[in-house]
Amino acid sequence: TKEHLISVEQGKQYMPTDTTQNSLLNLDLLENSEFSSITRRQFISKWYSFSYWIIFAIIIISYLVYFILSKRSVNPIEIRRRKSTKIAIKRLKNARFCLKNRDFDQFFEEIEKSLWGYFADKFKINSSELSKETIDLYFDKRNIKTETKNNFVSLLNICEFARYSPSKDRNLQMERTLEEAKEIIIEVESDIKKK
Repeated sequence: TKEHLISVEQGKQYMPTDTTQNSLLNLDLLENSEFSSITRRQFISKWYSFSYWIIFAIIIISYLVYFILSKRSVNPIEIRRRKSTKIAIKRLKNARFCLKNRDFDQFFEEIEKSLWGYFADKFKINSSELSKETIDLYFDKRNIKTETKNNFVSLLNICEFARYSPSKDRNLQMERTLEEAKEIIIEVESDIKKK
């Protein structure tokens, strides 16, 4: 490549500056500014310290929430026990639907399922062990009132007999049975919570 010679002429507004004077001026500006390098470092260290503790707290809280939720959901039998009332109420809603449709047999079957299911879930009993004797045994263990126990068994008997020997006034019997089923579940729950 060829060399090119460039000539530069001095302009009219040229003022030579003293570099020491410029550096002193810059130093004064930095010291007087809000965020000098020292102030910046202090601000950053405070910010990092604050954010560190926030992140640390979030991690600890997340771990505790995970630990509690995993403990609660590990035991499926315990989950069934806690949800037993909700499941029984859901089945009673199915029974109410049968009542509206005047499906007599299905109604009493739903009531019976809801009572047996509630009992099995609440007291952690396998369906193969369900009997009226186990009701006596487990209700006595949990100190549930004798009257409540008798009403529970009586309601199961009513459901069995009604399916095989229907009464004359079916609708009235169905409504009464539905209300008694709700009341008996509430009574058992209140007796369990008292103890």
